[in-house]
Amino acid sequence: MIAGCGEGRLVERVHSHGPLSSRLLHFQPGQILDIDTARQALLVERVDGAMMTMRLMRTAQEPGPSREYALSDGRLVHQSAGTIGESAQELMLALLGRMKRADAVPLMARMSGEGGESLRWQALRECLALDSGAGFRALCAIAADPGDVLAAPAGALRAQLL
Repeated sequence: MIAGCGEGRLVERVHSHGPLSSRLLHFQPGQILDIDTARQALLVERVDGAMMTMRLMRTAQEPGPSREYALSDGRLVHQSAGTIGESAQELMLALLGRMKRADAVPLMARMSGEGGESLRWQALRECLALDSGAGFRALCAIAADPGDVLAAPAGALRAQLL
């Protein structure tokens, strides 16, 4: 529910690839907006005086990844895990990588094959950075599995690296 007046845009991801669409919104007191945060975002561009919003949020039983897209062309800029547990694991992997903990390479290689997409990709990236041989073997295993949702991006990365 909105208190105050202003203007903004509702930005929407219509297709999995391609540009984002947006439409102008005029905020009015008492207005209620129904936003599907899995594919829509609200941008507040102008406020007349003061504006307050009250949000009611529901958490999905199995939340998908959080994604950030470039407004100009709709390309994916960043993706992170949708669950707190996987997000914490991603941070731990990144920390192990920054600490250059080569003893974590077998764990990272194993984690690249299990869990959510974002966690697996983070594990693969850290594994490649710490041990290019082990990381490349994990990358090739992912790329070779046609049933794996990461097969196409892993294949593209393998081609770039070769």
